[in-house]
Amino acid sequence: MSLVESRGQLTKVFRDLMNRWMMVRSDWNDARAQYFEQQYLLPLEIEVRKAVAAMDHMNIVLNKITQDCE
Repeated sequence: MSLVESRGQLTKVFRDLMNRWMMVRSDWNDARAQYFEQQYLLPLEIEVRKAVAAMDHMNIVLNKITQDCE
């Protein structure tokens, strides 16, 4: 699997997770749900964004390396 495909898969899976969370959140709306979101989902979102940015950067570097080696 290429870096671009992996990035797309990570983005899709996280988007699916958040969509499902919104469905759950509509029925589960108490302090524990808010705690779960703050403790787990929001930090995960930050890490996923960092990973996607790193993958974008790695893709640029790899493309440059490929061009330079041709």
